[in-house]
Amino acid sequence: TDTVSLVADDSAITASAVARLAEGVVLRAYNFRKYKSRKATEENGDNGQSKPPSTLLVHCADPTAAEEAFT
Repeated sequence: TDTVSLVADDSAITASAVARLAEGVVLRAYNFRKYKSRKATEENGDNGQSKPPSTLLVHCADPTAAEEAFT
């Protein structure tokens, strides 16, 4: 399993920004291959081997506020 860790210890990084980052990772990890034909997948060079990280750890100044902004 792959884990991505981000340390956002700068006070300029808000809880909302951390939540937006996490949402972006979730959206990027979505797999659209289910609805692609085999031919379209082969033409794009997508062999199905790239996998998103299984865990995203974000360390920030206010984790409670970041979690509330994410949900």
